[in-house]
Amino acid sequence: MDLTFDEKVKSSPLPVVVDFWAPWCAPCKMMKPAIASVMQEFEGQFLLIEVNTDEDQELTQRFNIKSIPTLIGYNQGKEVARRVGGMSARDLRAFFLAVQKGEAYTGIDSQSRTFRLVATAILFFLAFNKGFNLIVLVMAIGMLVFATYDKLPLKNIQKWFQARKGGTS
Repeated sequence: MDLTFDEKVKSSPLPVVVDFWAPWCAPCKMMKPAIASVMQEFEGQFLLIEVNTDEDQELTQRFNIKSIPTLIGYNQGKEVARRVGGMSARDLRAFFLAVQKGEAYTGIDSQSRTFRLVATAILFFLAFNKGFNLIVLVMAIGMLVFATYDKLPLKNIQKWFQARKGGTS
C-alpha cells in the first residue's frame, strides 16, 4: 500500500525532512550531494521525502512553496523547521540536528553571527563618523536585526499584541 504524504509524515517513527526541488533548479542540484552525504551520516535516523515541485504542484501549493530549494523538517509529525534556499553541508547538518531534536532551525552559526555583528559595528561607526549619515544608520540597524533575529522574542511580542487586542495565539 502506498502511503500518502501526510500518512508518511505522521506515521514515521523517525524525524522527516521534505526536500522541495525541481530538475532545472541549480541550487537544488548543488545541494543533492550534500543532502546525500548528510543522509549517509545520519543513516537510519531520518526519512527523506523528495517532492519535485514541477510534478507535485498540489503539495507545492499546499505548503506555500514560493522558492526552491525548500526543506521542511518534521519531528513526531509536526513541522519544526523550514529553510528556503541553498545550504552548505555544514548548514544541512545543523538543520538535520535541529529537526532531530525537535527544535527550530535558525540558520545562523556563530561564525556568521560574528561576521554580521562586526559588519554592524562598522556600519554604526560609519554612520556617525565625520557627521551623521541616516542611510548608513538605517543599514546598521537592519544589519543588527539580521544578525540577531533568531534571538529576538518575536513570538512573545506577537502573543503580547494578540492578548492586548483580545485575540488568541
